[in-house]
Amino acid sequence: MQINGITYKEEAIKAAKNKRIIMNNLIARFNVNIASKEDLELLLSNTQFKSTGTFELDIMKNVEYDNEKSKEFPDGFLYFKYTVEYYKNENAVDEYDIQNSESILKILWENDIPAIIICNFEDKLSEKGGYKSKNIPWKNTR
Repeated sequence: MQINGITYKEEAIKAAKNKRIIMNNLIARFNVNIASKEDLELLLSNTQFKSTGTFELDIMKNVEYDNEKSKEFPDGFLYFKYTVEYYKNENAVDEYDIQNSESILKILWENDIPAIIICNFEDKLSEKGGYKSKNIPWKNTR
């Protein structure tokens, strides 16, 4: 089977679908304003994650993406180009989820990429996850 020009074996697709059913607990959502999915994947692949279990990051184009609205501070993050959803098996957030989320924000911000996290533990993160912070990258604004 071909998806986006890549050939996958049926077994791999079934395994991925089964994994998605297991990984159904959304822990956090990041809205990220970056040029391409490939650039985002590269940055995330260079992130040091910590975990005692399995987690999954799904990168998707934001269906609400609007280049002009994304420049508006502070609510423009709703219109950033990509979302990254952080899933895991367990429902409860643990210290590793907080550390992993912090690592994601750190690598994005250090690379001058605007990013905001939406989660139940924003107050435990640098800049409270970025919302309304004037200390994080925010291109073409302010």
